[in-house]
Amino acid sequence: MRVKLLTEPKSPRVDLVAVHGLYESSSETWANPRTTEHWLQDLFPYEACRTRVLSFEYDQDRLTVPGGGGSTSNGILDLATNLIAELDSYRNPSDRAERRPIIFICHGFEVSHLRAIHQSTFAILFMGTPHNGLNKDSVLNTLVGRYPGPGQFMLNLLTDSDTLQEITDLFVPLAKRFSIYNFWEQMETFDDQTRTGFYVVDRLSAAPSWDQVDQCGIMVTHSGIVKFSTHTDPGYSVVYATLRKYIKAAPRVIEQRWEQESQLRIAEHKQKVNDLLQGIPPPASAVALTSYANVHYVVHRCSNSYFVGRTGQAYHVQKMFGNITETPRSKHKILVIHGLGGSGKTQFSLKYIDNNRHRCWGIFWIDCSNESTAEKGFASLGENMGKGASFEAGMHWLSNLSTSWLLVLDNADDPDMDLSRFFPAGGNGHILVTTRNPGAKIHNTVGYIKFQGMDPEEAITLLLKLAYPENEPKFSPIPKNRQITEGIASELGYLALALTQAGAAIRQNIFTLERYLQYYLGHHANIISTWEIPFERIASKDSLAHKDAVELIQLFAFMHFDSIPEQLLQRSSDGIKRSKSPSTIYLAILRVKSMWNEDAQIRLRLAINVLCDHSIIENDHERKICSLHPVVHRWARDRLTDMQQKEWLGCAASILAHSISPNLETSESGFRRQLLPHINSCISALKDVYGSLPDNIEKAAELEKFALVYAENGLWKQAKLLQEKVVRFRVKALGKQNHWTLQAQRHLANMYWNLFEVQQALQLQSQILQAQWLSRPSIFSWIRHPWDPIHTSYCVALDDFSRTLWLSGQRESSRQIGKRAVYGLTKLLGDDDPRSLGAMFNLARAHLHLGDLKESQELLVQVLKKRRHFFGSEHPDTLMTRNELAMSFVARKTHLVAADRIISNVLKTRTHVFGEEHAYTLWSVNDLSKIYCARGRWDEAVSILHDILPIVARTLGETYVGMIMTKSNLARAYIGCNRWKDARELIRPLLSEISSRHPDWFHINQEYTFILNHLGEMDEAERNCNAVLDKIVQYSIFELAHPYTLSIARQLEKIYTMQARHDDSLRLTQRFPSLEKPTK
Repeated sequence: MRVKLLTEPKSPRVDLVAVHGLYESSSETWANPRTTEHWLQDLFPYEACRTRVLSFEYDQDRLTVPGGGGSTSNGILDLATNLIAELDSYRNPSDRAERRPIIFICHGFEVSHLRAIHQSTFAILFMGTPHNGLNKDSVLNTLVGRYPGPGQFMLNLLTDSDTLQEITDLFVPLAKRFSIYNFWEQMETFDDQTRTGFYVVDRLSAAPSWDQVDQCGIMVTHSGIVKFSTHTDPGYSVVYATLRKYIKAAPRVIEQRWEQESQLRIAEHKQKVNDLLQGIPPPASAVALTSYANVHYVVHRCSNSYFVGRTGQAYHVQKMFGNITETPRSKHKILVIHGLGGSGKTQFSLKYIDNNRHRCWGIFWIDCSNESTAEKGFASLGENMGKGASFEAGMHWLSNLSTSWLLVLDNADDPDMDLSRFFPAGGNGHILVTTRNPGAKIHNTVGYIKFQGMDPEEAITLLLKLAYPENEPKFSPIPKNRQITEGIASELGYLALALTQAGAAIRQNIFTLERYLQYYLGHHANIISTWEIPFERIASKDSLAHKDAVELIQLFAFMHFDSIPEQLLQRSSDGIKRSKSPSTIYLAILRVKSMWNEDAQIRLRLAINVLCDHSIIENDHERKICSLHPVVHRWARDRLTDMQQKEWLGCAASILAHSISPNLETSESGFRRQLLPHINSCISALKDVYGSLPDNIEKAAELEKFALVYAENGLWKQAKLLQEKVVRFRVKALGKQNHWTLQAQRHLANMYWNLFEVQQALQLQSQILQAQWLSRPSIFSWIRHPWDPIHTSYCVALDDFSRTLWLSGQRESSRQIGKRAVYGLTKLLGDDDPRSLGAMFNLARAHLHLGDLKESQELLVQVLKKRRHFFGSEHPDTLMTRNELAMSFVARKTHLVAADRIISNVLKTRTHVFGEEHAYTLWSVNDLSKIYCARGRWDEAVSILHDILPIVARTLGETYVGMIMTKSNLARAYIGCNRWKDARELIRPLLSEISSRHPDWFHINQEYTFILNHLGEMDEAERNCNAVLDKIVQYSIFELAHPYTLSIARQLEKIYTMQARHDDSLRLTQRFPSLEKPTK
């Protein structure tokens, strides 16, 4: 086995590794049999693509010969291990080759075990690879004449083999990291002996239905799928175009992946240092305190009081985890519990952590039913700990804890989800995973447990305890009754959830113990019957509570199964009564004419009690939420017909949307955050049912509400995708001039603004302005203001446009348009209206950045006084105004102590309200650093900016405007600390990351030139000054007499003076007359 170098360009950026198949050697696989041309050497333009081509060669007969290959997984694992070792010898760390991206092209062979090099692997091209196995004819026909029969390795490649499924289970969690393209053969291979044609690997096996994976057929045989001699050969153009696309994209992605790996290693190194530091035994009292003091218990549900059994498994979990309070380690202890839905995994975990609460410093519970809910769980954790409501904040906080903690990742059932994303860095953690996916056990580090049915005796005890909660059972413990109980438990597979349901049915006197088994056996005899039996009993009752209960469970079927707020119906009630949608069905409790009152609340409680009494749902009285087991949730949805599902899905979406206030009041933001998983669940179901959304006006209004909730919680990308659909529908259905279309466009422009997609925002707001200019409230508006209309919607659009112009750097245009917006809004609404105050604030900010400091400060003081009066001191708009007022003090170089006090207070409040990692909190840190610099406290500025650099990179990204601002401020602080070279290295990359038309580009260049002058790099400083001045003149960003322009000109003049270039200095003064004449 070896890796052979086929081609090497002068400066390779990517490695292309070719792995041949089982039926041909490397030289046979990639070469045309007629011309003997090796297309990877002779046809592929490796120099132009800057791609080194390697070929992995192995003895395929060792695998295919009978008795030579061993098991499939072991045979492939051996090959993968050798491939890794061979590749290492070609990827020298000294020239950073180990970080070079890898693209695999595999013929009929899968590299699913290459985990050791998956960090650098960007893409895999599978050329006729049997992902789902080979059929029997294919195995026999391809080996006929070579061996007397197939070996064990080949037999294990047959379709549906357990070994093949094991390989697939290992590959699926890793596959989402790669770009994958599956190709399949479209011509049969002809067998000379049998005189028949067959597909070596059929399409279903070569191109299974994987999410986000490209696939294409090639009109050749299995062998010919990788044999090209000309550019016109079938399939070459597609394969070449795919390689070019991957080669272009790979370096950036792999570099980012290695950077993340570096950060992880740094974190692990810090952890090891902590391990060593904490190796000194603390005082005995401290040990006692840490061992038994539980500080954090973030678990949003409690264990069932009727839980029994699983004592053996609890002992094994405790043994595998060991001493939870032991000295921190460098590796997490991960334990996986997998098994059937309803086998009691979640309840077992709740009971385990409840019993061991005193042993853990912190216990945290995350719902991992999908990626969205898992991310929200970590975001909620970050928010609770005061670090910011983002997934990254929660993960970062856990990763940096020096004390030991226990994390439960519950319901991690999705095989396509990369579960390892939710393992924090570091090694202090004990992680308990519950899942129905057996493939998840590959993540364990201390062991795994498979949950099936309960122990028969424990199952019987549980059933009797639930059926007869009194101290003594209501039947004689005669052998017959014992036998009946055993029969029920056995028929239910000893599954905890099914036993709970059966116990509830007997407790509610739906059936006696004897009658239950008879009815169950006659009712299709499957686990679903355990919920269908009590549900049919509920549905047969005529009482209002039972009828409401039936409707309630049908509504819950389309929410997320966990934490459904009881107040959902109350908050949606008023909106639904005003709704004119005839197509949506609603719960009877919402169709009454009166407003929601105490009677309605009691009616809801009675319906919830009915469902709880039959163990169909769980209810947390303190938190006022309802939850369903995932299996029950699936049953509740699947039992409905397609038409019923469509109706109740529409009802769920409408109730969610109506519960969201149109004005998004700040006081209700916590409730709206609770709705996120339910919104996700509804949107997912709507896509499955309707495909294209929205399909009517009501659906568009609902999706817009959902998009606004996403936006409010910082999920701008998800918000944008939804809102774009709403805008497209309304433009088509209602027209461009319609009020609702314009409102949707305004929301979308705001989402573009927050994503810093400035050009899209400006384009959309320009269209809105034009539409509002034409949409006059009356004929008198045309007569009195023919060119500059003054009506509210137009002035609001002006303000929006002014705000985006400011963001794009067009400050003068922003000021002029902002003045018109302020004039119109204050005239129409007065200066107390929030819209007027918003326009005044935006105008003040434009004044500030144009150097009109007095005008800016006067406006800011006026706005702050009113916002503080109407909204309070901690409202986001008030905090923004206070922040900007303090920066106006800094710009005027006055009241610096007051500015320091204001910004420090705003930072403290934002940290409390938003968290440490929120964008606005990080903004305040940057502004505080500017004050420190203005007051000569350079080291403190460097310190606070160093602290937030990794946070900004993690939460906003390296190229986001917030990172550019942070690095620019840090460079300025370095200058104050006489760290000139550090400042230069930090600021130089920023020059290419900002548009040369943006004012910030000039500010950064000004700093850069100042640094170059100090370091004596006069030639580069001169070139930089001239380039900046040329841009100022070309784009008219600043006037020639503007302070910023003169600042650059003076730096150039200083260079001329130092070099005694008096003529150049004179010409510069003539070009910029406001400069003082140079001294000769």
